[in-house]
Amino acid sequence: MKSEESPLFMAGKTLKGKRTQFKAGMAPWNKGIPYQAGGRSEATRFAPGNVPHTWHPIGHHRHSKEGYLQIKISDTGVTYRDYVPAHHLLWRMHGLTVPPGHALVFRDGDKDHIDINNLELIQRAELLRRNSVHRHGPEIARISQLIGCINRQLRQKEESQNA
Repeated sequence: MKSEESPLFMAGKTLKGKRTQFKAGMAPWNKGIPYQAGGRSEATRFAPGNVPHTWHPIGHHRHSKEGYLQIKISDTGVTYRDYVPAHHLLWRMHGLTVPPGHALVFRDGDKDHIDINNLELIQRAELLRRNSVHRHGPEIARISQLIGCINRQLRQKEESQNA
């Protein structure tokens, strides 16, 4: 059995590593020696004032993965804090707020139609109902349930064949 695999080693009771550890009051070998970077180190350092190529100024517009137009309103370096949906900004400009448990939605469903008359504040429960399969009627809801049942049976059959 190797010493690294012994119970003493696993419990941290060996002296093998202790011999090379720094103790209180010890100084490193290079204490007081000035650092001299070699090669192109100084020329390639990230200098103060430089910004990454992905940086954008405040006021920059972009579309999120979900398709919402977003505007950069701050420059904290944290993207999800810096960008705010444009329809939320419009809502705030009219002196309105989005209270907890509510969502701001587009009445016509077009995320590019940003107009105060096209915005509607609804409860999250209503948003769930609107995005549910049941909004299409009982026939479509029943078909969706049957598709789920068929998919479950197919998965169970595959699992039993693979086992």
